[in-house]
Amino acid sequence: MGDLSKITSAIKALPQASVLVESDVKTYLKSCLEAGLSEREILWHIKRKGAVGGSEMGTLLLEADGRVAPFDTTEGIIADKLFKRPFKPLLQHMRRGVVLEEAVRMAILKVYGGERDVKAELAMRMPHPDSPADLAGNADLIWLLKDNRFVVDIKIPLCASEETIRDCSTNEKHFLYASQVHEYGLLLEKRGYNVDGHVIAELDIDKNLAESWTRMLESGDQSQATLVNTMLERMVRDNLPGCRINMVKVDPDMTTTVAGRSMHVHEAMQLVATQTMDAVISGIQFTAPKPSHPPLSESNTAHLAALENRLASVRAVTEVADKMHKSVVDEINQLARGHDLGSGIKGSVHDIKAKEVFDTDAAVAQLQKYSLDLTGLKPAPKNPQAKDYDAAALIKLCQNNGLDVSACLKPGKYQEELVKDALRSVGESPQQFTEEGIHIAKSRRGPANKQYQQIREELEQPLRTRIESAIAPQQKTVSPEVETPSVLSPMQAV
Repeated sequence: MGDLSKITSAIKALPQASVLVESDVKTYLKSCLEAGLSEREILWHIKRKGAVGGSEMGTLLLEADGRVAPFDTTEGIIADKLFKRPFKPLLQHMRRGVVLEEAVRMAILKVYGGERDVKAELAMRMPHPDSPADLAGNADLIWLLKDNRFVVDIKIPLCASEETIRDCSTNEKHFLYASQVHEYGLLLEKRGYNVDGHVIAELDIDKNLAESWTRMLESGDQSQATLVNTMLERMVRDNLPGCRINMVKVDPDMTTTVAGRSMHVHEAMQLVATQTMDAVISGIQFTAPKPSHPPLSESNTAHLAALENRLASVRAVTEVADKMHKSVVDEINQLARGHDLGSGIKGSVHDIKAKEVFDTDAAVAQLQKYSLDLTGLKPAPKNPQAKDYDAAALIKLCQNNGLDVSACLKPGKYQEELVKDALRSVGESPQQFTEEGIHIAKSRRGPANKQYQQIREELEQPLRTRIESAIAPQQKTVSPEVETPSVLSPMQAV
């Protein structure tokens, strides 16, 4: 990208331009170029930093109310507008949203009727003297249906494993989306258009199907695009669970709390947007205030200490029981090993049968005596998780910059079948590393389950009594007073 004049002009036009740090801006632009963004895309992202957008509003409102937002923080949003965060490529669910948005919009209009309010959508893209300067955004669809105007925001299936979602409830997520569509409604009303309803259009299909359709549309093949549009339209017409568009109507009188005061969401949006942009323009980064909680009382502190002590005692009992369990299993193994168990023994509760146990470590030790490359016997994980990476190697890789991240993957475990194949290839028999073992499993047969339940019922009360007696001397004497219903009494904790 040779000519950066448009990008430079866009940055200078931002209200926070005077407080931006040059090195931050350069780092941000470099990350945009490395991500392969076009000039048009970079300009779009830069202009978004000049005001609070719909996708950011819910986060600001939730944190102003002392709640946890799903995807970002107030601090993060301010840092982003100050170019403190490098550009991040679209997450998978966001990418699907961008690509499938037009197909969903077409399906809505074809199946439910009505038309796009093109005039209102164009007005949303133009500045207006009555529109709050600290707010900006465009709805996915302004829908005219039966003399009513609806502001619609389209949502595409999200797989939680694709992105770390902060600890929050489904209500917070819905609030986030509802705030977003309400901001678009407010901006439209400020431009002189009445809004009869706010709608979240959720594409209710399997995430894998959404991903498949996304790839078909990204291929650029018109026949593939036509196929996606046709399939989506048919599914929406059939209105079947798991393959439809859910129209979620948002409460027009939605309220929230800011600084301890309840207010309509439109008033709250303008308030938090002004506060946020004031901080941005001043170059101030801050952490959103966290809700305060009263400290534990003396009686609850003592009660908590007693429960913690009880937990240690119960855990010790569990470890003793685990050792006893292992001891009995070992005895069964010693007794049964070397004997023909036939098709297995069906006990009153457990089924016992013989099995072969392959000693992979011993086999690998034998293979190492040959001139073999054993690397292929430890296939890399198909979908690596954090636990599969060597942190030290990953840090070194990042420092060196530009190396293949897969080099940081920890080698997996030796695959039993691959090791056996390798043994055969050098003339060794896998059988010499295989010994007899015993498999013990709780039977699923009805009579066995009934017998086990009877044993458990007969033992439970005597065991509880004896355990209580054994650990009682270790407990601290505390007042039975419990000031909060969430704290269990000692007897309830077991």
